[in-house]
Amino acid sequence: MAKVYVSSTRLDLELERSKAFEWLITTHHQPFHSYIADTDTVRDSCLKDVEQCDVYLLILGQRYGFQPKESNPLNLSITHLEFRRAVELKKPIVALIRKSVPNLALTELLDPDKAKRLVDFENEVRSRCRPAEFLNEAEFVGALMQRCQRRSRPWQLRPPSRPTAGSRTISRSKSNDSARCRCHSPTNTIGMRCRSIPSTFRCSCE
Repeated sequence: MAKVYVSSTRLDLELERSKAFEWLITTHHQPFHSYIADTDTVRDSCLKDVEQCDVYLLILGQRYGFQPKESNPLNLSITHLEFRRAVELKKPIVALIRKSVPNLALTELLDPDKAKRLVDFENEVRSRCRPAEFLNEAEFVGALMQRCQRRSRPWQLRPPSRPTAGSRTISRSKSNDSARCRCHSPTNTIGMRCRSIPSTFRCSCE
């Protein structure tokens, strides 16, 4: 299970956010987000949440979003600041960009300054990762699944595999801390504990 921070504007992307949360929960991940980004205090909370996530999920529509005034000399939006923090921290990034305009009234495309900032933001995202584009709900869910699969390593903890014939798992002696590999090599004994599972051992033949 991974902690996934969902970053986007809200007014224009309510459906996409809802679908993202629904899919992530169904696949046993922990999606979360900060409160409505309309204050400087919430800005700090958002950036701290990005620091705590395992994966950063960006959904970009046609709104640039709220721009906090304090400690923000470039006048960037909350979402833009979150993205830069994720890049700075080298977080795994999944980016999805909507290329359709379902409702012009919910966008900021008619605001020249915000429209330009939105274009610059999208170009920055494309320079940092390979975003997927979508036009509708079905394409959004498909793009989300595809991009998450490509990022599968940080997204899930694989259950331990069961021993099979010829496998190199370790059998531990009850009387001491030595162990012998099930490849049955008389030289392959080891007493080093595995970091992730203290009760098991790793074979020297691995």
